[in-house]
Amino acid sequence: MLTKGIAAKPLILGFVLMVLPALAKAQEVQPHTFWDKANTIGFAVSGAAKIVDWVQTYQSLEHGSHEKWMFTNSRLGLLGIGLGGQALQTGIAYGLHRREHHKLERVLPYIVSLGNVVGIAYSYRHRN
Repeated sequence: MLTKGIAAKPLILGFVLMVLPALAKAQEVQPHTFWDKANTIGFAVSGAAKIVDWVQTYQSLEHGSHEKWMFTNSRLGLLGIGLGGQALQTGIAYGLHRREHHKLERVLPYIVSLGNVVGIAYSYRHRN
């Protein structure tokens, strides 16, 4: 279990170090198939961040904590928002891909994941 002394800084620093190579590589993007290796990795990172955030939120709710946003105070709300958000993210990325905005398409999963990473860091910092 992490203590309150371990802040969000290492987690956010690790995330930034993970994203920087993808941003650098996004400069070189050429036309490609949508589900290529780079997009698969990006969506896997995004999905993993969401899953860790969901599990952490679920565990907090089970132990009497509450979310600030009312829709995420239930398991069904968490599931609906998570799946809907992932579908929306995939749809937007595919739209960017079709319009040949490949740099934005590559970076989108990492930008979306940042919200989950901040949520994870916040929860770790404010654990009882």
